[in-house]
Parts: sequence; C-alpha cells; structure tokens
Amino acid sequence: VANRVMAPIYRRHLTGLTTLMPGVREVLTHFHLSGIAMGVVTNKPQLAAREILLHFGLTEHLGAIVGGDAVTYLKPAPDALLLALDQLQVEPR
Repeated sequence: VANRVMAPIYRRHLTGLTTLMPGVREVLTHFHLSGIAMGVVTNKPQLAAREILLHFGLTEHLGAIVGGDAVTYLKPAPDALLLALDQLQVEPR
C-alpha cells in the first residue's frame, strides 16, 4: 500500500533536489568520446532512473540503464550488473 501511495509522489519529485556532482558531465563525455562503454545500474525503478538521466542530458553517453525492477534480485546481487554488461556487449571479468 505504501508503495502505491508513494510512487506517484516520488515520480513528481525525481529531479527537484537532485544535482550532478561537479565534473560528472565532462568525465562521461570524455569516456564516451574515448569509446568506453558505460551504463548505470541502480536499485531505483528503471523508468525513474532513465528520467533522472534524461533530465541531466546524460542518456546519450550510456549504452545501458538497468533499474531494480528489471531483475529478480537487487544489488548487491550481481543480476543487474550482469544484465547491463550483456546490454553493453561486454564480457564480465
């Protein structure tokens, strides 16, 4: 019940108090231009994570965005990370 009540409120306020750390955009741009495959793995719902990243104009740098609702087991289980690696076509090491 709490999740159903809180989810719409959470969605309305996703980016209100969220800020980027200094230098993040520049670092991601540098890595992207260097050909480094990047993605985001979070326990947030995938649509919420994508919306936040879109808000900051970061999605073009990312080959994978995996939210907690895309996997059965949340972090620290490796499921989301393995899914992101698969989407990035990167072999785990």
